Amino acid sequence: MWEVWSKLLGFFLCLLLGVTSVSARQVRVFAELYGASGKQMSNVTLAANSLGSDPSEQRFGIKVPGETQVELAGELPWRLEPEAEGFWAPNILLPSGQDFVRIQFRQLIPLRANLEVKPDGPLPSALRARLQTAAAAVERGEEVEKGEEVPSGDVTGEFECAVEDGVWNCPLPEGNWDIRLHSKGFVSHFLWNMRLDSGEARDLGTLHLEAGYEVFGHVRTEDASLLPERCRVEAMPALASQVRGVLRQKVERQTIAANVNPKGFFHLKDLAVGSYTVTAHGNGFVPTRHNVVVEDDSNAAIDDLVLRRPLDLEVRITPPSDTSGKTWKLLLMNAAEFKAEGTGSADEEGRWRLSPLAPGTYVLFIADAFGTRVAQEAVNLAPGQTFFHVQLDTVWVDGELHLGEEPLSAKVYFGGRNGEISIPMSSDGDGKFAGWLPRAGEWKVDVKSEDPDVFSRLTQVDLSPEDGVARVDLRLPDTLLSGEVVDDQGGPAAGASILIARTADEGERTPPSSVRADAGGLFSLRGQSPGVYRLEARVTTVDGIQASEPSRVELSENAPSTSVRLIVRSPQALRGRVVAGGRGVAGAAIFLTEIQGENSRPLFVPETQTAVDGSFALDMPAGARHGTLLVLATGYTFHRQALAMGDGTEPLIELRTEGGTLIIQRHEKDGQAAKVVIIGGDGGFYDPMILNRWAAMNGILSSSLGTIKVPLMPPDTYSVCWSRDDCQQGLLNPGSELVLSPKDENNEKGAEE
Repeated sequence: MWEVWSKLLGFFLCLLLGVTSVSARQVRVFAELYGASGKQMSNVTLAANSLGSDPSEQRFGIKVPGETQVELAGELPWRLEPEAEGFWAPNILLPSGQDFVRIQFRQLIPLRANLEVKPDGPLPSALRARLQTAAAAVERGEEVEKGEEVPSGDVTGEFECAVEDGVWNCPLPEGNWDIRLHSKGFVSHFLWNMRLDSGEARDLGTLHLEAGYEVFGHVRTEDASLLPERCRVEAMPALASQVRGVLRQKVERQTIAANVNPKGFFHLKDLAVGSYTVTAHGNGFVPTRHNVVVEDDSNAAIDDLVLRRPLDLEVRITPPSDTSGKTWKLLLMNAAEFKAEGTGSADEEGRWRLSPLAPGTYVLFIADAFGTRVAQEAVNLAPGQTFFHVQLDTVWVDGELHLGEEPLSAKVYFGGRNGEISIPMSSDGDGKFAGWLPRAGEWKVDVKSEDPDVFSRLTQVDLSPEDGVARVDLRLPDTLLSGEVVDDQGGPAAGASILIARTADEGERTPPSSVRADAGGLFSLRGQSPGVYRLEARVTTVDGIQASEPSRVELSENAPSTSVRLIVRSPQALRGRVVAGGRGVAGAAIFLTEIQGENSRPLFVPETQTAVDGSFALDMPAGARHGTLLVLATGYTFHRQALAMGDGTEPLIELRTEGGTLIIQRHEKDGQAAKVVIIGGDGGFYDPMILNRWAAMNGILSSSLGTIKVPLMPPDTYSVCWSRDDCQQGLLNPGSELVLSPKDENNEKGAEE
């Protein structure tokens, strides 16, 4: 015990007296010359810079060739920078705990080139040379001349030299290099397996520079086989997959293609600044894609486009047939591209096969013989993971439906009327209904009737089978929401659509119900639960879409009916432009959401897409003064911007590429995912449905259950709430992941970042 107290006492005395102690670190530095011997070096220095929170620099003289022992302060990582006139060696990161480092110096060799710009234009003020040892080229299958020395390890370096009077002179280290010559706003030149020998200056002659932007990289096969003949790479504006019709044709015409050389290298030139989907094609392989962004201050390099062999998908469904004894129908959707890959029917054993398919994420929909979707499954197809078993635990439902005390004849939709899984049943004049469901547990149920006009949503209907049968009694309150929709002149708005949404507790908002006004503009809706509702109306006229401002009403047990008058007016036009690097971004999805306290989520969400030049025009509700603009453009960061509207200002939206991945874990119970509220650092809400759409646009399928994984989210502080008492917060940094999880019911562990 005394030994412990004596150490603590000594520590505090050091603090009081201002005495600190830093342990010394002995490091052996072995330095050598590359290539032939006989070269003379003098005044060789090693600069050491600490990488801790309190950076410092030490400088040492070292012997070449030979070994020198240096003493560094502390165990922090250090960056070592060798310096010698007429020679070069790469900087070295010395991690903590390492006590030996090897440095190889190379003599600098003059490299010269005359520069011209095609077509005539101003020359760059400087040209950069990016070097990589040819050893990396050998690994890609490139040939090295017989007798050449191939240095061990992969050495890289970057050099910038001025251009004077059209001539570029640049001393580069000796060796066998792959060299990229580049300058901002110009297409690169690539020099393969260039040998720079000691004492031999090199003249490249005249280099013709082309203004423009580029994407370059290498294609290889997953199984290391030879590249197929006629291997080709193309770059298409990434937003082509999000637009249709004439706009898609215009965007597709901007596609640039190039052949892949035998070494796997490709070079796409003449690109504009923007976001692209780069696709490699090869006989016997499935196309492989990679999203890149070409920015004004840099070009895009792709390390590897990997061609993969096609895969065969096999699915087995249990039971092998639906409740009518007929085989299942299946649909496979590509999650990243929103397209159907194939449809068909399972065989009598419940098996279904589809090929060829690329590795990736898909969604499998299963329907009965009548086309009713009963299940969906995420399919992550990969080598060694091509078989998927889907178990459907069917349950018989026997139910009754009442409006107040009276039986109701209506359609009952388990999973929701417009849900991805929507299973309809019909109640008769006595309110009775029955049918099969693919599972027990909690369900969302929509009830729709034409006479009387009823649309009601029950969010938590529990099905607990007893003796193989789940009995349920659905009772809707006998409430009445009615009203009229008129234009600003007081005339009836015939056929107007009215959305009615309830504002629930804890920030949750139930999906809206809808009803249509008759020829006199009158509407009514029964069966809504007591609570506070928002109503909005919209009608299409010869002058365009007209909409009403939100109207707030309340239903209660003491006041089960209420009436409202909605006035539709011509919308305001919000115009703006979306750009990246000063150039317009075509096909970006634009959403406008209002920020008005608890009614921040509108019932009608205005949506449009940008034109080829990045411009957009969006109809917003009359009288709107504040809103939040959401911009979804593939390859860029999710953009969210608060706007003050109504003053005629046209916003210019600048997209960025710096973002991180937000991962949100959700509770799951009886096949239902708990709702979450997602809040940004400015207090604004993020709609999970829009985030899932954004994830899918970037090739990530977020299951309706469990995890929400959203890439390219802006760096910010995010808060996620699963309930009033369970909220977690974290900071998302560029290039990183932030994981927010609900408290564990067993150990009350908080979110893990």
